[in-house]
Formats: sequence, C-alpha cells, structure tokens
Amino acid sequence: MYRRYPYPGKRRWKRRRRKSLMDILFTVSTAAAGILSVLAVLLAVRPEFPGIDRLIGNSMVSEGATGEKGGNDGSMVYPVPLAGDVLQIVTGYLYQAGNPGSVLKPDITQAVPGVPSVPAPLSASGNTDTPDTLSTPDGSATLDSSITPDTPSVPDDVLPQKVMYLTFDDGPSEENTNAVLDVLKNRNIKATFFVVGENVLKHPETAQRIVAEGHTIGIHCYRHDYEALYESVDSYLEDFDKAYRAVLEVTGEKARLYRFPGGSINSHNREVYSDIIAAMDARGFIYFDWNASLDDALRKSSPEELLDNAKKTMMGRRKVVLLGHDIVHSTSLCLDQLISQFPEYRMEPLTPEVEPVRFRP
Repeated sequence: MYRRYPYPGKRRWKRRRRKSLMDILFTVSTAAAGILSVLAVLLAVRPEFPGIDRLIGNSMVSEGATGEKGGNDGSMVYPVPLAGDVLQIVTGYLYQAGNPGSVLKPDITQAVPGVPSVPAPLSASGNTDTPDTLSTPDGSATLDSSITPDTPSVPDDVLPQKVMYLTFDDGPSEENTNAVLDVLKNRNIKATFFVVGENVLKHPETAQRIVAEGHTIGIHCYRHDYEALYESVDSYLEDFDKAYRAVLEVTGEKARLYRFPGGSINSHNREVYSDIIAAMDARGFIYFDWNASLDDALRKSSPEELLDNAKKTMMGRRKVVLLGHDIVHSTSLCLDQLISQFPEYRMEPLTPEVEPVRFRP
C-alpha cells in the first residue's frame, strides 16, 4: 500500500511503514490496562464476583481483641494477580452473568496436618516422659506437616452440603460466653472455643460448661500479650504450656487444637512462626486460622454490622471457618440471627479430623 502526502501541487508517495514489535506490544499492553481497569471497577462495585477469593483467598481478618494492632494485623492481604488469574476471574464473572443460579467453587488455602493418636507433651528439649505434663512448648504458617495422620481428614468434595465452623476466641467471660452458650444450646449447635488460660482460671464454671455441653475447647494462649508471646520460640511454648495446664486442670480436657493470637501470620511473629509451628506439629497439636470473620474485635460494632461483616467475608464459600469473640457483647446478641441467616450451612465444631483452614505464608 502507498499513502499520498497532502502537499498541494505535489504528488509524493511513500510506502506505509509496517508495524514493529514495539507497536504490537504497546497495543497489547494498552488493552491489558483497560481490562485491569474494568476489573478494578468490578472489585469496587461487586466484591463477591466469582474468582475474587483467588485474589484474597489468604486474606487475614484481624483477630486480636487486645487493641494491639500493627503491620498485618487488621489488614487484608491481596497477592498480585497473574494473567491466568485475571482470565479465570473474568471468565467466571461472565459465566455467572449468563447463569444467575450458578455458584463457582472458591479457592481456599487449606492443608492437612499430621495427627498422631495422642499428643506428646510440649518441651523445648523434646522430652516426652510425662504425657499429661507440658514443660515448655496472632504469625506466618507453613502449609505442610511432616507427621503422617492416623485418621483421615474430610475432603471438601465429599461434604454433602455447605458447612460452617463457628469459632470463638479470647474467652471465657462470665456474661457473654454464657449468653453465647445459651444460644448454641437452644439451637442445638456445637462450636469451638479457643480459650485464654487466664480467663479459664477466672471463670472455671464457664469453661467447664463449654466442655460439658459438647463443644470443642482449644488453646489460644495463656496471656494475650503479643510482644511477650512471640519474643522467641521458648516464650511461646512456655505460654502455651500454662494455657494447656489451665484447661486440663479446670475441665479435664487434653486440648488438641490451637489458634495463634493474631492468626498464624502476623506482624509480631515473622521471625519465629515457622519454628513454633514445627515444634507444635512434632507434638501432635493442630492449628486453625479462619476464612471469614465477624470483625468484632476491631471496634465496637452493632449486631447488624457484625452480620454484614460475616456475609461479606464468607463470600459464599462451601466451607467456612468463622472467627468471632465470645467476650464481645454484640457477638452474643447477633449469634441467633447469624445462625438463622445461613440456613444452607450445617454448623459443626472443629475436630482433629477436620481439614484446617490456614493462611498462606
């Protein structure tokens, strides 16, 4: 092809320049930027569209109820999406647009830890002489465990319906925890309580009621002090030892499950979390994070706000580990309505056989 230059009185012709590789790359990058802009708008307008938990599947909803927040506490983690992720999300969104009743399976980070039949005692030196005694031994989490499980976990694809695990941290408290237990008893639902050792000793009757009514009791910590707790591996093991002893003495339960204060990945334990997890895994203890939250520890919220937080962070997942705090008054007030709001979910307690939900490192 030739193109005529528009000079009056002259007829000059010149061969049209072929598009170079740089021209093509510029065109492609411009189109990609446009697609990403559209995606950004979709994220802002409709955050629950299919594939979104590919981007925020390892989000960390703040858990600490002590007001000690910083770094990753209270924040959400958004990995940078690759081209394949973008294509998957856009395709999923278009698919759902054409199929209003469809629900795409979320991508949830989970791992199956090792589960020996009897947990060994915690000891910094590795001593395992006395099974009922712990001498010493929220974080970033590793996904794999070196322990071979004795009991099979329950894969997501064999669950007959959606399942929700209600979990409560930082208790027990006399008034609010008992109010939570009253609702659970009336609805015939079992839940999981990750308790603080100090509070167990302050309210032993409430801790005993948790166990007596068939709920799972797990270890959170003895004292909710991030700096002291995560100062070293030994400091964590020592705190866990005290909490384990408190639960054992008050309730008679040998707790198998635990949850890191602040979650397994937080700004306070980045230097020690992997060594802590290795020590705990070696002794048969299993930790759980969460993939949805009431956000009841961040600020004072109304029961309606907590219900809205739960719905937004659940994002229609088929398997939900919901974080709440039984020491928060609004949580006890909204619990009955929360259960009624999600009739499609079967409510179950966590057990060593449940496949854990864990944050990505």
